[in-house]
Amino acid sequence: MLRYISQKAKSSLELAGYFFTRFADDVFLVQSAFGDHYCFASEAHAPSVRSLQGIFPDRKMPKSLVKSLIHRVLFALNFLHLDCNVVHTVTALAGIPVLTDFGQMRHIEPQNTGWCMPDVYRAPEVLLKLPWGYPIDVWSVGVMMLDLLEGRNLFRPHDPSNNQYVLPVALAQYIAYLGTPPLNVLQQSPIFAVYFDADGKYLSDGSDSLV
Repeated sequence: MLRYISQKAKSSLELAGYFFTRFADDVFLVQSAFGDHYCFASEAHAPSVRSLQGIFPDRKMPKSLVKSLIHRVLFALNFLHLDCNVVHTVTALAGIPVLTDFGQMRHIEPQNTGWCMPDVYRAPEVLLKLPWGYPIDVWSVGVMMLDLLEGRNLFRPHDPSNNQYVLPVALAQYIAYLGTPPLNVLQQSPIFAVYFDADGKYLSDGSDSLV
């Protein structure tokens, strides 16, 4: 996949997106007793945006800086979406910044339904196991922007006692912030009958008391 986007970059008309995306100069296989691992080499960059965030009080970055970062990442995503037909799914930034971390990048398909994205950035359609596409990257950028501005994640869908992801907690938090999704959307979800009644009301199983 990294070779693919590197090749696409050579003919890209989205020049801004090209400059804000981290490409692989080389991709190679490392064999070890623990299995085979693909590695990639690229131009060195400055520390990640997460490291930069740590120098500000309470990890709250200035709005002007966040605006500049988001502007660049949207250009990079535009390149990936329009020129490469891929969904990034992670939205990790490094250096200038540039968009990096392509471990979960997916080719767009008519019916992408697989589980993806970091827990705290997961888009509602992925959470509900519905078909997803390019918009999940935009969702991820929005949640990341709030993270950078507020110094904390908007969603915390984990049991603090063991740091395990808890789906009902995630559902409860999303509904608390955004309201219940439309019934016709919920009815398409394979988890509809498990977590919602026939009218689309969320059914608590007690685990969302962690919210």
